[in-house]
Amino acid sequence: MIGVVKIGGAEGNELGSLMSELATRVADGEKWVLVHGASGIMDRLCRERGVEIRMVTSPSG
Repeated sequence: MIGVVKIGGAEGNELGSLMSELATRVADGEKWVLVHGASGIMDRLCRERGVEIRMVTSPSG
């Protein structure tokens, strides 16, 4: 399985902990794709291909 992480472009996003977590997971052999923006396109592509969309939102929104 390949994980996909979509990050928004909002000013003030703290990405340090996310990048650290992804680095650890990749070092452990996991495969990840990091996507910035394009949420509407991603949703459409997933629906067209029957891929489950799972949303995870940080506590800060």
